[in-house]
Amino acid sequence: MTQKTSPRSKLWTFIKAILALALIGYTLSRTDLNELLTLRNHMAWNWLWAYAILYFSLTLLKTYQYKKLLNLPIPYARMVGIVVMQNGLSNLVANSAGIASYLLMLRGEEGVKTSRAALVFIITKIGDLFAIWVALLISSLLLWDQILVLHNTVIVLLAVIGAPLFGFLLVIFLRERLTTFLRNILEKTKLIRVAIIAQAMDGLEALVHEKRDAIFKTTVTAFSLSTIYFLVTLAWYVAQLRLFSVAIGFMSIIFVTTILQLISIIPITILGGLGLIETSSLYLYTLVGVEPVSFAAVLIGLRALFYIINLIILLYMPINSFFESRRA
Repeated sequence: MTQKTSPRSKLWTFIKAILALALIGYTLSRTDLNELLTLRNHMAWNWLWAYAILYFSLTLLKTYQYKKLLNLPIPYARMVGIVVMQNGLSNLVANSAGIASYLLMLRGEEGVKTSRAALVFIITKIGDLFAIWVALLISSLLLWDQILVLHNTVIVLLAVIGAPLFGFLLVIFLRERLTTFLRNILEKTKLIRVAIIAQAMDGLEALVHEKRDAIFKTTVTAFSLSTIYFLVTLAWYVAQLRLFSVAIGFMSIIFVTTILQLISIIPITILGGLGLIETSSLYLYTLVGVEPVSFAAVLIGLRALFYIINLIILLYMPINSFFESRRA
């Protein structure tokens, strides 16, 4: 049965699309046409291989992370397909579409319970937030004198990211008492009707029914793999800037990357953060010394390259299906 999209959902999608177009329009207005036309002349093409390999590595790492945490006999090639589809929909449509595809494909094709899939997704995201929090703390302290206008923002972000990390630890130690308390609040406020909140709650309840030793082992594994994933993500950001010959300090890249990673998970983005990522990047990199006019052209180039590589990775789906049919 096809589920109808509610008028409120359609309106919210329309608002996000208008916001994306307005923000990308702002970036284009800051772009010098000559800089854009001559952009390819300034590219260090040898970095294109590093850019592509690192991006493909991120897909393989996320696949390994999910497979390790799910701890189920799902063939690696099938799991890669699930991650490719999730990332493709998240980057070319919306984050919510990517999350939905991850849950539906695991349940429909592999028979994984939604609560189990949601639990792994939540632990993975908590691990990602941990890596981002540590990187933001270190980089902001080292760049404190350069980011004067962002002092209050950074403090708020550290507190906001720290809250779910602290909450996660409370869930581990208080277990059923806390999840029961949270569910009562969500039911009274009717927030439980929001699909993603309901799935998150199911995941937390599945977590507390795990043995304490198993939870600790899973948490350590998730946080370790998320840290590795963030380091590779950081290397990918370095590669894309080097590809377009942007000279900037490594610590500045770390700081901006942490902010952009947070922005990418905000539910107001569509098409892989179109507009919002570009506007934020232009502002943040300008703060750390990048020339805004030439960098605006770089951001347009990066957006085009980002869509191209995501479309290329999606070719994995028909190729894998072809080989699976040949083996059947």
